[in-house]
Amino acid sequence: MAKKKAVKFRRRFYGRIGSIPLKVLLFILRLLPLKCLYIVGERTAQLAFRVLKRRRHITLDNLRLALGDEKNEGEILQIYTSMLRNIARGGVEFLSYPRLRNGYFNKMIRIEGREHLDEALKLGKGVVALSVHMGNFPFVPIELARQGYPASVILRYPRLEGMTRYLDDVGDRAGVIIIPDKPSRVCVGQSLKFLKENGVLFVLMDLNVSRGGIYVDFFGRMVPTFKGPVVLAMRTGASILPVFIVREDGNRHRIQIDPPVNLELTGHKETDIFTNLTKLSKIAESYIRKYPDQWWWIHRRWRKARPL
Repeated sequence: MAKKKAVKFRRRFYGRIGSIPLKVLLFILRLLPLKCLYIVGERTAQLAFRVLKRRRHITLDNLRLALGDEKNEGEILQIYTSMLRNIARGGVEFLSYPRLRNGYFNKMIRIEGREHLDEALKLGKGVVALSVHMGNFPFVPIELARQGYPASVILRYPRLEGMTRYLDDVGDRAGVIIIPDKPSRVCVGQSLKFLKENGVLFVLMDLNVSRGGIYVDFFGRMVPTFKGPVVLAMRTGASILPVFIVREDGNRHRIQIDPPVNLELTGHKETDIFTNLTKLSKIAESYIRKYPDQWWWIHRRWRKARPL
């Protein structure tokens, strides 16, 4: 009991202390032009990964594990360097959101495949917008809400209290409903309700899962994967649409909405979840392979991996 209290205290303490640099950063973001902020962000990311050696090793190990058979060491290092730059630029853009105006989004973000979303919503059963930590992924629900779609996102809040408040503020400003992923029962209930109201639920399927995940193939390893997208679709009849955002021409973005995924339903629940989750995992993998420097390789996605 005492140990748990000590852990909670440390998390709360560092969560509050860690919010101080965030406040300083947000203040700086209000002062400098976005072009200058890109440079500052990239330099900061490079410095951070030099200091955070463990995180750098995790990232490079992930790249070698997933792409080592098809990429040489030089190519892997190039992907790593470009990934840092893309993460930094995405972070600067997202933290600058309160100062951005419609003109920025009209000019810098375009949507392809919007007709697939419109057709799916005509069915009246909602849409699960399936994605991963690729590109400036927070801009997907923000832009959908800006375009008039009822948008929500399942979110795993960070430990930094300041960042949690910032995320809530962005959600309020953008008109995006945030559904916390914990407690899970409440998350599922709110997600089902939103889909039944014919909303667009943005879900990241590449989160590490501690409980309740299903092991499916991802880059040649079996990894525990969030089964929520399939379960929610099976329970509501909602369409699952792969939705990914990629950075183009430096700082422009393309949101790609693919046709709905046809679920294979045999009546055997667990088998159907596994089959369809495997299909979704392969779709995500195909996008990551196509744009390897735009996915967040920094997470320990293969921490609990098993061989095929």
